[in-house]
Amino acid sequence: MPIGDKALVEEFELRVFKFACSCYLTILQRGSNKMVLPPMLNLLKSYINKNEKCAEWLINEMCNFELVDELLL
Repeated sequence: MPIGDKALVEEFELRVFKFACSCYLTILQRGSNKMVLPPMLNLLKSYINKNEKCAEWLINEMCNFELVDELLL
C-alpha cells in the first residue's frame, strides 16, 4: 500500500482516537489534574469532526449502558 493511502490513514486515526478516548474516559476524567481536560476534549472533538468513523465508534460505545454506568456514575 502507498504511504498516503486514505483508508490506511483513516484506520490509523480511528485507532489513535480509540486510545485517546479510552484514556480520557478511564484515567483523565477521574484524575486530579483538571488542567489537561480542555485540551484533551478539543483533541477528541477534532478527531470526531475529521473522521466520521470516530464519531460512529464513540456513539456505539456510549450505547452500552453498562459502560456508561461504569464511566459516569
